[in-house]
Amino acid sequence: LESNNLFDPCSGKKISIDVKNLALDICFGCEKNGVGLTPESLEDAYYDALEENDYVDESEIADQGGIEPEKCPCVYAIWKQMKNKVLTSGVNENVCINDIFSDFLEGPLQVEIGISQNPLGDVNATTLPNTTLGGNLLLFNTRIEIDKDLCNGSKKKDAIEIAGTFLHEFVHARIFEHLYHLNYTTNLFVPSDVWKNFVQSNYPGLPITESHHQIMAQAFVNDIASALHELNGGEGNPSDYLIFAWQGLEKAFTDEQKAKFKFIPDFELLRNNYNQNVKDKGPLTDYNCD
Repeated sequence: LESNNLFDPCSGKKISIDVKNLALDICFGCEKNGVGLTPESLEDAYYDALEENDYVDESEIADQGGIEPEKCPCVYAIWKQMKNKVLTSGVNENVCINDIFSDFLEGPLQVEIGISQNPLGDVNATTLPNTTLGGNLLLFNTRIEIDKDLCNGSKKKDAIEIAGTFLHEFVHARIFEHLYHLNYTTNLFVPSDVWKNFVQSNYPGLPITESHHQIMAQAFVNDIASALHELNGGEGNPSDYLIFAWQGLEKAFTDEQKAKFKFIPDFELLRNNYNQNVKDKGPLTDYNCD
């Protein structure tokens, strides 16, 4: 338990639970009603102490202080630039950049960042809910898996795109956490009363809300673009970052839906805006994985 490498995703500070004192409390504390110290009772007390905290375990991608070879050096370098940032302007002013939707989505954010076992193809990462992983995770409700090819260097990406990937995956994580808070633990991509109620409560004005990605495309892309703009030192305009805020979202819509709702942007135009106004500029570009 003491070896867990948990950090607050907003302050970047390590979360420390005094495991020895927990053990003593189980042995001698009155509120434990004389229950003896066992590995199970200590684990239960540890999880109870963490219950309301936001935390991220980055140990799988973190450098090992020179003890072992770095497993995901470029991605981890970008993550380190993000994990203690707070927005300083806009509608989400003073909100943690990794959790910009926490004001209206409830429940603690408890996430593990790891590396995929197999290449992920044309996506940079995926977020898996606990139920997808067999429902046996005690410490984390969601796991963000980074493409192993980003970690080993065979997939080359701009740092801004990878930062956008983290923001995208943390939106998935926050939605999962909110639904866990409502005791919803089944597959989120199958229509259900809980999912419909969630959408109606939080996004009543959106025309199509069959999945996370459809909601992101209509409600979150401008926030993600603004966060990337701020992370990159205010270089260019927030709209110049929309190409990365939209990554992975277009495929969420059928051709019929695209024709009907007409909110899918011109991606060539978005790419040109980025290339002309931002590419190779700003502090994040020092960390490009190329």
